[in-house]
Amino acid sequence: MIKGEISLSDNNKIEEVYPNLFKIKMPFENSPLGYINSYFINDGKKKILIDTGFNLSGSLDELKDSLGMIKIDISEITDILLTHYHIDHVGLLSNLKKAVNPKILFSKKEAELLDTMFSYSETYLKNTLEFYVKNGVDDGVIRLVKKINKMNFSSSFNGSYRLLTNPDISLADDDNISVGDYSFKVILTPGHSPGHICLYEPDFKFLIAGDHILPKTTPNVTLDEEDGNPLYDYFKSLDKIEGYDVKRVLPGHQNVFTDCHRRIQDLRDHHLERCNEILEIAWEKELNAYQIASLLHWNVNCSSWDQIDPFQKWMAIGETLAHLKFLASERYIDIIEKDGKILYLAKIQNIPYLRIGHQRV
Repeated sequence: MIKGEISLSDNNKIEEVYPNLFKIKMPFENSPLGYINSYFINDGKKKILIDTGFNLSGSLDELKDSLGMIKIDISEITDILLTHYHIDHVGLLSNLKKAVNPKILFSKKEAELLDTMFSYSETYLKNTLEFYVKNGVDDGVIRLVKKINKMNFSSSFNGSYRLLTNPDISLADDDNISVGDYSFKVILTPGHSPGHICLYEPDFKFLIAGDHILPKTTPNVTLDEEDGNPLYDYFKSLDKIEGYDVKRVLPGHQNVFTDCHRRIQDLRDHHLERCNEILEIAWEKELNAYQIASLLHWNVNCSSWDQIDPFQKWMAIGETLAHLKFLASERYIDIIEKDGKILYLAKIQNIPYLRIGHQRV
């Protein structure tokens, strides 16, 4: 333990990882990740919560109980900062806004994205479904996407999302946030989500990483529309973080960890392996994204692709599409359109290293 760190009872729901900076485990049911990490900083006057967790039954009480262990009432929260818009990180925002009325700090890029999604929700869904159909996605996944889209714009979810379209403070790359002894630099790290942000503290040399870098799990990087190249963005964001002297990473899931640079290389190696697996499958065969995804190895407890549930298939297809888009952008794979469908054909069987543009990484 570092000086000032405490590990409390009750399954370590809250612990002090730096002076007056606490990690709070918020429940994340039916997920192999188990929980989501919220962070709470108290400088006496300003009390800031970073990521809220899911809006599950009992989540608000969990947060109240955790803060109560350090003698903080939930009504004392003055600010809430969100690292990205995924519902496991922002779901409780609407309830907290009603109970506490804090200032909301959020990525300018993602606020604009959510505003567009709400303004053109039907067009957004239509474009997503057309893209999936062109890529051969099956009916089970299509039905799931429709259901999730309806849920995202339902009253239980859209309260938090709508608040994020107009935050009190919009955050951009290189902005600074001061809280007590900490002076954070905002780092825009798109990839896992389009406007994901990390917070770097240069004096203590730690990174609040959201879902950009996790210690044991590879952050999901997916594509669900024809525009964008999220895996390329993710690689560039890893490069950006590699340029900082990070001694400790405070992630959005799992445990605080060290050796950030080694983990960055592990993540690059994982994606290189996945790229080569795709190139081998699509070598001398024109296949759609769904067919390619079905032939890849997935770390799930199923003996075949057909046994994988629609949600996991959706994640797998999105990841496959992100890799295919990246490989096509780097001219390792051809995109072929036939009869309204999109097929992929590898131009090379194997790449020895990742090249981003003309830069080897």
